[in-house]
Amino acid sequence: MRSMGTDQVSGQAGLGSPTTVFSWQVTPVDGLLLYLQRDFAGMFEREDLYAAEHGITNRLAGTLHLHEFPEHSADGLARFYVSARERHDRLCARTRQWLADDEPTLVVVDSGTSSPTADQTAELQERLQRYNRGKAIGLLCTTSVRDPSRFDWRGDRRAWSKALATRLQPPGLLARVAWLMRRRSAAVRGNLSPS
Repeated sequence: MRSMGTDQVSGQAGLGSPTTVFSWQVTPVDGLLLYLQRDFAGMFEREDLYAAEHGITNRLAGTLHLHEFPEHSADGLARFYVSARERHDRLCARTRQWLADDEPTLVVVDSGTSSPTADQTAELQERLQRYNRGKAIGLLCTTSVRDPSRFDWRGDRRAWSKALATRLQPPGLLARVAWLMRRRSAAVRGNLSPS
């Protein structure tokens, strides 16, 4: 199972989690829907980008681009736009390809301060499935509690752990792990063989 987040960006490579266009930007739910509605086309036009308080922002999609522009200023936007656009286009193509393949995929949407509405969730599921109707795609929506007084795009690891634990925990796994730990502990004490 692979995952992709819309605003939970990690500097560490995740197991089976390829880099997508959403790995490089903070994307609100409405922006994610717009990407899918437009099949990723026209989502990084120069006239839609501007230098905002926290970085280069796309007024159309509401995306925040922290990585593509080393300088978060109008000069930085002008200087780095061409290379940022090339990377964005490559990552959009990779994301479309990733959505179309046959690998089971878990799409994680960390919406920040509020959960997507039922209509948004249904539309996300439908639009994600459009790339490959036979593909197993799970949609996990989580809400990270954030301190509004400071800007932090990373989300909340505890919220992610809680949300993923309910999704990824096979029935009986905890009982099996507890049994294995008791068996290992008994083996260490010399009461039984570890196998």
